[in-house]
Amino acid sequence: KQEFITSSSDITFSYQYVEDNNYMPYALYTPSTAKTNETTPLIVWLHGSGEIEATKEEFKTRGLLKDLSNWNLHGFNAYVLCPHNKSGSWNNQEATNKVFGLIDEFIKTKKINTNKIILSGHSMGGRGSLYMAYYGHEKYFSALAILSGYKPGVDIDISKISIPVRGYVGTIAGEEDPDSVYYMSSHFANAFGKNNVFVF
Repeated sequence: KQEFITSSSDITFSYQYVEDNNYMPYALYTPSTAKTNETTPLIVWLHGSGEIEATKEEFKTRGLLKDLSNWNLHGFNAYVLCPHNKSGSWNNQEATNKVFGLIDEFIKTKKINTNKIILSGHSMGGRGSLYMAYYGHEKYFSALAILSGYKPGVDIDISKISIPVRGYVGTIAGEEDPDSVYYMSSHFANAFGKNNVFVF
């Protein structure tokens, strides 16, 4: 079942939530342009801790999925794959295997532009993005975008991640953990260059 929830002058997105026992449940936004394009880019989004316990119905109303339904998506052309990890962490081999199982399945079954696959995530998902890119999987991706990511909790030398990385962290009203802000704004800047880290 697909539910059409947003559109612009030339792009319509359909949303579906798939309860897949082989990998993990996932949400998928599909642009109408995927029907006609030879290949379509893929964005893989790892959610934060606020979505762990979300129901199937709640999942699309939180985080990036909520934003996708509200943004003006004129000209936006990419699948957005959002695995739903209910275990509480992306930083382990089981979660990693399930996410990359999904990616492999999408590459097999859809016309994905494998030169334009971006891994991104927020908070817990930002940390998971670093983990997955570092442990031998960056070959899948053309870029990495981390939103308010924090220390991975494992020994990662992020300077050894060879794909382009952008890091974003918010400090509005002091709600971010100061350690996380420092990690993103200084450690990331040292590893990737200060022009690749954005504090707002």
